[in-house]
Amino acid sequence: MVPAQNAVAAGAEAMSPIFSDNFEGGDTSKWSRTVGTVRADPFAAMTGSNFGLLVIVNNRKSRLLVDNSPSGQTLYKASFQLDINKLNMGRNNKFRLFKGQKGTVLQFFLLVRKYNNKYWIKAASKTSSGKVAKTKWAVLPNSPVLINFEWKASTSLSSPNGHMKLWKNGVLTFAKGGISNKGGAIKSVKIGVVNRIKSTFNISGKFYIDNFTSQGDTISTSPAKVVITHIRYDGVVPIKESDEYVVIDNQGGSSVNLKGWRLYAGDPGQNFYFPSFDLKPGQKCRVYTNEVHTATCGFSFKIDKAIWNNGGDCGSLFNSGGKRVSYYCYWVGSEVFFMDDFTKKTK
Repeated sequence: MVPAQNAVAAGAEAMSPIFSDNFEGGDTSKWSRTVGTVRADPFAAMTGSNFGLLVIVNNRKSRLLVDNSPSGQTLYKASFQLDINKLNMGRNNKFRLFKGQKGTVLQFFLLVRKYNNKYWIKAASKTSSGKVAKTKWAVLPNSPVLINFEWKASTSLSSPNGHMKLWKNGVLTFAKGGISNKGGAIKSVKIGVVNRIKSTFNISGKFYIDNFTSQGDTISTSPAKVVITHIRYDGVVPIKESDEYVVIDNQGGSSVNLKGWRLYAGDPGQNFYFPSFDLKPGQKCRVYTNEVHTATCGFSFKIDKAIWNNGGDCGSLFNSGGKRVSYYCYWVGSEVFFMDDFTKKTK
């Protein structure tokens, strides 16, 4: 017998893994972006783990993790453990815990509220007409709970066969079908407190998330395409200009591990060798001359002097096989870059 929490994966439609993180690395580096007071912490660990995600709520601002791994899935499923019971919430206060987007367009969200001294959860999906289809509220247990959520876009406007389903600890809690959301797709998800809390709500404290995984229908994607898109050659730090940086961008449809890749600034000794790092589709990273900024991937030449000439210079990016895949030049008042085919383009 197929366990209830896996029943959706056992259907006729093939599902492929998208992303997973059990936070056992002790950080949130697997995610595309971290916003606000969220961190991997031993106190947030749940069954079978040493770390989990601690979400601290001390003001109305959003605090969340972003995953840009989805590539336009029209069938998306996520699973994660949730312990909400240390979060202080006023009566009928609520916030969005989890949401999926296509670009900036909302596709679905999970909403949590406090009512009658209990925590509740419900799901909502945007429809093709711009309205929101919602499920009923379901009560959460006063202990950690395994959440499985599935969202599906409808195949046509005339066939409103989109749906939402949610399981708690392997038991199907609600299923809402008949949703007309043709054109919907998931290209990014956010988890935590994913929207600003209303000023009339009193929400504070902390809650825990652990063992996040996602899967979806198989999407044919284009290969990775990593290019240099900008060189900030005139830093504001005097003389040494340690804040110069190069921007690299994955403009393709697949992730690529940068281990063994090399960024060359044009003079002997001006090489940066990338460590093992998965650059996701649409993700941009900076390589600084002599600064480390983890928010932009944490890469640095660690050279104690300016390396990019203010009058003009060129940078080259080589893949792990030694092939130059991007060439970018600039001069005062203009920038020009050469893609992998070295076609000249002027900005």
